Amino acid sequence: MKDISSYLQHCGKVMIFIDAANIIYSLRSLGWRMDYHKLYQFFNDSCICRGVYFYTSYRRDNPRDKRWLHILRRTGYIVRQRELKLIRHNDGHIDMKGNLDGYIFIDVLDRINEYDTCILLSGDSDFEILVDYLHKHNKKVIVCSARHHVAMNLRRKADRYVSLMYFQELCQYKKPTPFIEKGAV
Repeated sequence: MKDISSYLQHCGKVMIFIDAANIIYSLRSLGWRMDYHKLYQFFNDSCICRGVYFYTSYRRDNPRDKRWLHILRRTGYIVRQRELKLIRHNDGHIDMKGNLDGYIFIDVLDRINEYDTCILLSGDSDFEILVDYLHKHNKKVIVCSARHHVAMNLRRKADRYVSLMYFQELCQYKKPTPFIEKGAV
């Protein structure tokens, strides 16, 4: 899809739900980072945005995580957070889990009368049943994910699929270049 912003202008009221773990993992495999301030601005400029929800886990004693959550809220995101759980296996392997899919389901369903179009940034196959439910209630669904990180049935069931690569030029995070005064060495 060449220009999702023109499509969004015809989607009525829109709510966006971002599965951070899924998106961050997908972006890592694509080799770039999202500037979430730019992404938020894109949605606010492109549609009748009724809310942008961001679902993420955090480490309780990590000041960097706390700062990140604060920045997201200050930007305008509605942040749903859950403490990251460490699961130790018998072989010594540790899995980190912060599963927030249930929170996404609840928010999407609780707010069903507040939007016409649901934008889901996730490729998780667990959301197929949610897409079916939304269609039964005459809602449009747009799924945004990466090619090898989206369940094929989720992609097929959505009204539109948008590759995360669409957002690279618009929303890629670029480290600020330090200011160097003229003549300074």
